[in-house]
Amino acid sequence: MAKIKPGPMISQASGKQGGTVFSHNRYGMYTRNWRAPVQPRSPRQVAQRAAFSNVSNYWNKTMTDTDRAAWEEYASQTPLTDSLGERQQVAGNAMFLRHAAVWFRHQAAVLTAAPTTPGEAVTPLATLSGTVAVGVSVTAWTPAPAATDYILVSRAVSPCTQAKNFYGGPFYEAQWELGSQAPPLVIIGPTEMAIGQRWFLTFRLFAADGRVGPQVRLHVDINA
Repeated sequence: MAKIKPGPMISQASGKQGGTVFSHNRYGMYTRNWRAPVQPRSPRQVAQRAAFSNVSNYWNKTMTDTDRAAWEEYASQTPLTDSLGERQQVAGNAMFLRHAAVWFRHQAAVLTAAPTTPGEAVTPLATLSGTVAVGVSVTAWTPAPAATDYILVSRAVSPCTQAKNFYGGPFYEAQWELGSQAPPLVIIGPTEMAIGQRWFLTFRLFAADGRVGPQVRLHVDINA
């Protein structure tokens, strides 16, 4: 279902309504005809769907009423920003799945306890470096993540020219970094590097207490 923000006509809309898809980029809102997405069933896609299935069953069949109530309470105190930039509250199971599906896929475990601190985690800002010889790497985190927290790193599927200031996707899940792993951390190896490229990356922190940080999008230029 599309999200629509009323205005004199329609000021913002995002999502699918009937056969029309509403979206927006840096130039404003646009629409396009809906087409069924391709289902490549890649190993990564299959693994993610299996993780969602496992943690959904865990929520329904394994967790106690007390566990579920704790996640509902956390969700009620932690609104999230939707595709239109509006703050929205989500259900407790959605908040649980948001963290647990990714955590389970990488950790082979499910975090049952809900966060005791309201609000999202803080995704650290990465200081990036990129050269042909080394590749793209994180040289520092600000603030430094806790040793037990993880940062999911994704990168653009292909490089852009340095004239491009926005990349909407697709992104490839590159790495899953433990907070105790001290920089520098190489994300993209030198075989793909060429002078003149611009690489876009996204970072999101998954905290050991069950909180998830907002996605941070950055880019780095290859000039040497």
